[in-house]
Amino acid sequence: AQENGVELHWCGKNEANLVIELDGHTLADHWQPQGENMIRIPTASGSHQLRVSTADGEHVNNHDLIVGEREWKVLDIGHIYDRVVLEPNGSSQFSFEDGRSACSFLCCAAAITLQEKLKSKDGEISCADIVEKDVAMVLSRGMRMFSEEGKVFIEAAGLEHTSVGEVLMLCDSVLGGRIKVAEDGSFWGILTEESSLHDALQQAVALAKQQSAGKAQPIFVAITRPPETLLIVIREDAKLFGVLDTHTRFVGSAQHPAGWYACASLQALTEMLCATFLPLPAGLAPEELGTYAMFELTLLDIAEGGQPAVLSAPGDVDTSGELDPDAEKL
Repeated sequence: AQENGVELHWCGKNEANLVIELDGHTLADHWQPQGENMIRIPTASGSHQLRVSTADGEHVNNHDLIVGEREWKVLDIGHIYDRVVLEPNGSSQFSFEDGRSACSFLCCAAAITLQEKLKSKDGEISCADIVEKDVAMVLSRGMRMFSEEGKVFIEAAGLEHTSVGEVLMLCDSVLGGRIKVAEDGSFWGILTEESSLHDALQQAVALAKQQSAGKAQPIFVAITRPPETLLIVIREDAKLFGVLDTHTRFVGSAQHPAGWYACASLQALTEMLCATFLPLPAGLAPEELGTYAMFELTLLDIAEGGQPAVLSAPGDVDTSGELDPDAEKL
């Protein structure tokens, strides 16, 4: 059996048709990633040139690599995001004893905190990015709020997994009374049709602009596919489009802690959500997927004001400085 080669993990769209070339020779011209999205290519040891592209030529990945004796070189390709900023301590909500069902609460708390960082000040963009200390801050502060107060209200209502609407209803006082669902701010759709998610995001962004009377401000939208909730952050004037994910998540061959995933446009954001965060099992019809193929978008309305007092608890990550625009690209 071949003992060395390249192990490719595709991180893009499941329906992609891929062309794989090694040292100028085409090995596969219509590979459709399915299941684990992984393929092994036996090679001799030594230097190689690998080219992986979509059949339509839209996405091309070129790699110079060296394969050692008895080595399978692991390569993650096709990421839709432009940059990822991971929690620096390797933590996620699952690092906390009571964090398993905290994601909807964490998204609401994070929106309040990040709104203070990203909002316009006197018509100017205050910050245009999210960096490591911000990911660490929203996770540690949010979990402190959840553990000390939020889960008490949620458990008293007999709930474990909660929607964003339920969190805002039950934990209003914990969140300082500052955040609510925007008027007409709930949207639903089906993930089997990427256009459904893109259209819903466009509607949410348009509504946010209308309700802000044209004032440039960050837009926060929670997206839920039970049992998970993620926070979408958009600031079009600063070309900021991204997802804050508080979960542990496999992306390609890598297991990521909580992180911020940034991309270049609303279309790329839609593709990233479908491929990286909300993929559907291959080979199943929509009727077989049931509610697992459904999503809900919740546009959040955040009032101006200071942070809830609990967010200033001792032991928080230092957040006194502005966001660092030079976060390392991974």
